[in-house]
Amino acid sequence: MAISSRSTEFIEADDGCRIAVRSFGERTELPALVLIHGGPGMWDYFEDLALDLARHTRVYSYDQRGCGQSEQLRPYTMARFDADLEALRRWAGEPKIAVVGHSFGAYLALAYAAQHPESTAALCYLSGLGPGDWRGIFRSNLRSKNSAQDQQELDGLSVLAQRSKSEEIRYRALSWATDYADLQFGRRLAHRDAAELRALNYELHREIWDECRGWEESFLLELARSLRVPASFIHGAEDPRPFQNVQKLAEQAPGAEFVLLPGVAHMPWREDLAATSSAIMNSLPR
Repeated sequence: MAISSRSTEFIEADDGCRIAVRSFGERTELPALVLIHGGPGMWDYFEDLALDLARHTRVYSYDQRGCGQSEQLRPYTMARFDADLEALRRWAGEPKIAVVGHSFGAYLALAYAAQHPESTAALCYLSGLGPGDWRGIFRSNLRSKNSAQDQQELDGLSVLAQRSKSEEIRYRALSWATDYADLQFGRRLAHRDAAELRALNYELHREIWDECRGWEESFLLELARSLRVPASFIHGAEDPRPFQNVQKLAEQAPGAEFVLLPGVAHMPWREDLAATSSAIMNSLPR
């Protein structure tokens, strides 16, 4: 998950927090795309996808506050992340943006699209989560992908209060490998990404998930029902996070499309860039 090699600019949110932003491509008749990473607490990992999408329109990606090269300035709340995304749109001078949220970022994209319809051209909910109890199925799917030995090692590493450098690399590699349909391919990429050992903001992760955990009961459905922009819910068929919950969410969004991508999992563009880019571009109004 290497950081983009493109130049990074720093913008200021309304509270002065410096946010790292990367820009790709040129403006066209299509709306600009903003790619919103997951985690929470990770960093912008979209370079390959951004470069491919930039063949069609302007693309922005960024590190959320507290992540990557952006400033670690509290509060870490969804309202604050929403305001940061709006600050990016204003800085870019885009009257409307198509928001593409991946994983946790899909939550943020959905909330932004629902609350800022006048500034949102389209929503793309990529590899997100849905309402209801998905965690039991998720855990079962993970265990079916891992060997018993790998799962035992991962369970042991996950409960450590502190991990050494080598333990942290191993923990990340084991955690991320199952985000791919092809486990051998996933292991190679996960080990490469983990070996970078870039800083993960675990405090931000805990604080944001504490806020978002309750969304799965009803708030996600309320947001989906309130959408007044074109929306596409895209999910990898092999993602351990069950697609059925996301499909249920899509069914509540007026006029939304649910797209199930075969043969890919949680990082679909890494396994099928063309199919993922096509699904995203098809979600844009013409």
